Amino acid sequence: MFTGEETITIKVVQETSTIAVNANELEIQSAKVVVNGESLEASNIALEKDAERAILTFAKPVPIGTHQLHIVFSGILNNKVC
Repeated sequence: MFTGEETITIKVVQETSTIAVNANELEIQSAKVVVNGESLEASNIALEKDAERAILTFAKPVPIGTHQLHIVFSGILNNKVC
């Protein structure tokens, strides 16, 4: 098992309440978008195992612009190579 966190710069071109991220064999514990110093916490994180992604849903829409997406996650170490 491993844990980690990552901050990703994202560019939002249309206001949205959902963001999809690749999450093959990962469990996401928390996610937030930092917009002009304000943190918007994901209100729901839904894993789509077949699509190998997670859908992050926010109570307040993420506005157009360049923002930071911070994710805390865990996963299982294995011999699979993607």
